[in-house]
Amino acid sequence: MNRPLKNTFDQIHADEGIKARTKEYIHARAQVRPPKPVIYSKAFRMAAACFLLICCCAGGLFYFLTPAYAISIDVNPSIELGINAFDRVVSVQGYNEDGKLLADRLHLQFMNYSDALECIMSDASVSDYLTNDETMTVTLIDDTDKSQERLTAVEDCISHHENAVCYSGNSEEAKEAHDCGLSLGKYRAFLELKELDPDITPEDIQGWSMKEIQNRISELSDDETRNASPSLEETSCEETADPSHHQEQKHKGHHWD
Repeated sequence: MNRPLKNTFDQIHADEGIKARTKEYIHARAQVRPPKPVIYSKAFRMAAACFLLICCCAGGLFYFLTPAYAISIDVNPSIELGINAFDRVVSVQGYNEDGKLLADRLHLQFMNYSDALECIMSDASVSDYLTNDETMTVTLIDDTDKSQERLTAVEDCISHHENAVCYSGNSEEAKEAHDCGLSLGKYRAFLELKELDPDITPEDIQGWSMKEIQNRISELSDDETRNASPSLEETSCEETADPSHHQEQKHKGHHWD
């Protein structure tokens, strides 16, 4: 190396403070270690487990709150209970003013359906109807293969109550009823009445009791019978009014022979 240049480099000396700071920096850098991947793996597993737990809870809650079948109760209050797969009431819907008042008055949510039915039938307003010879219609709305088993169970629940009858139906019929603003039991009575009175509307009978509907059906049926009777009586009278006419016909027939 060129001696003058070497002499120049030899004259350069690092300050002791710089040396000390350099050592500290190198030592500090040596202490920093890269993060372990296992830490992130544990955190990810914890997050995934929490997410799965939330999904299971949400799915279970949705399943619990989803009606599997329904029970429609009609006397004058028209009320429908949505029942889940565990036979618990998860929805209560009133389909007329009395039904809405009854739904608000009774706390039926999450009760077993048999207890809910008993609670409805024991209500003072409903009991008054039943003791006054009103008819209560209880309709099971069920599309599953358990419908017959459930129908038998519902029949057992109401068997000790007078004037209560039980029927079965399906969700398609129930949808048609709901589209008309009626519960299924009252909708079926409405269809029967409409055959006799085509001008009747769902709004007309919404506040009627089941007995009032049945009485109206009976009245119109009797009217039809009375209207049909005179023609039969006229025919009978014409045939028997003039016996000489038959004798004449008989005589004429004998003369032809």
